Amino acid sequence: MIPTINFKQINENVSVLDYAEFLGMKIDRGSKIICPFHGDNNPSMKVDQRFHCFGCGEDGNVIDFVSKYFEVSYLIDTLIECNTDEEIKEFIENQIKL
Repeated sequence: MIPTINFKQINENVSVLDYAEFLGMKIDRGSKIICPFHGDNNPSMKVDQRFHCFGCGEDGNVIDFVSKYFEVSYLIDTLIECNTDEEIKEFIENQIKL
């Protein structure tokens, strides 16, 4: 059985700040990090429950951050659109066949 993914619950319980710390990113006193999405030399991304980069304009929640960081946006977007466990199972099975 494929478990149901509750993206709303993830967003409510995991902040981008927590996840950035988990990844080992250096967070300054102002809760800023060096943006992983563009060539950044100084911390320009504010992280808390959400993130916003003042350099490149990237913005979103923890799901958006993980999707972009690991370059799996299309997978996450598709899973979010799935309404049932059966749709999730079908999507994953189709990906495995590729």
